[in-house]
Amino acid sequence: MKHSYSIITLLTLLLNTAATAHAFTYWTPQGKKNIEAGGFQIIKMPHEATAIDLRGVAQINTIYTLDREDANPNCLYYLDKNDYVENLPSHNVVRNGTANSLIISDQDDYFCPIPFTANDALFVMTPTPHSPSTLHIETLLLPFQPDYAAPASVNFFDDDTWVKVAQCHEAQNGFFIFTPNDLHSMLPYTPYLIAFPPEVDDSRMLFFAQNKQIPQTTVARIDFHPYYFFGTTYALKHLFGCYQLDPDGSDRFVLMSSEEATRPFRCYIINTDINGSPSHEATSSDDTIPFNATFDIEAPTNINHLPSTVNRQPSSILHQPSYSLSGQPQKQLQRGINIVNHKKILVK
Repeated sequence: MKHSYSIITLLTLLLNTAATAHAFTYWTPQGKKNIEAGGFQIIKMPHEATAIDLRGVAQINTIYTLDREDANPNCLYYLDKNDYVENLPSHNVVRNGTANSLIISDQDDYFCPIPFTANDALFVMTPTPHSPSTLHIETLLLPFQPDYAAPASVNFFDDDTWVKVAQCHEAQNGFFIFTPNDLHSMLPYTPYLIAFPPEVDDSRMLFFAQNKQIPQTTVARIDFHPYYFFGTTYALKHLFGCYQLDPDGSDRFVLMSSEEATRPFRCYIINTDINGSPSHEATSSDDTIPFNATFDIEAPTNINHLPSTVNRQPSSILHQPSYSLSGQPQKQLQRGINIVNHKKILVK
């Protein structure tokens, strides 16, 4: 008995025969999930995936192709030495425990489930837009220890422009105290404040490393009961009693709405319960938590005293002649950096 098949039926049979179901494990910050290759062995990467395990595909005797149209740019791709997958990115491919190139940005979630070595690593921080006439402070958490850091377009390390960092040291009398730290010796998964010079606006900060161990992702945390200062490389939602750095750049953290999500690679202050765990019930009667962060504009790698503001200046400074950075006389102190008695005075 003969059978006749239409072209569509034959194609369907071929696809069903060729598409041997194989599930691949991928990670999100919340845990593991599985995904199966579709027709033509295409693996459609979900945006929530921060890493995918492709190790062992060489043993399946099938060539898979990645569909990265919606993929997270920070996603990591783990393969064994002889594995081959089509349409891999040019970076973030971890083969046999080593990535030739790692590029991570603070614009998307990042989660590293398995540590590895990166021959060249780059982390890109994009500060929140701010006025170039005011000192700009942000929080920062790094995914690896940088060998050096540099701005995308401006030299932050000459006499007039700088970037500095401070590490949370202790809490006293309701204030969080941040102490000096060398920009070039920052540690991964450690909460920092980072200060940008008043005259620089929206310039990206680049952190580089070579032949560096990339650690497994952890949530950074410094306890100061009844709060702790923590940082995360991925967004967290529905946190009650969580404080973010004041968007206006003032020296305080402000209470967030429980509907707001944290930003990747940023740090926050949160209520803790008696065991030091995040409390989803505790809320503070105060809407703000102050802090002291002392950024000395005289020394690019040191932090010695509070940022100067007009209302914090001694009257002797307010009445002394002041000059702009170009040496032009001024009738009064201006917002930004002023020269008074041969010293740089920052006015916020």
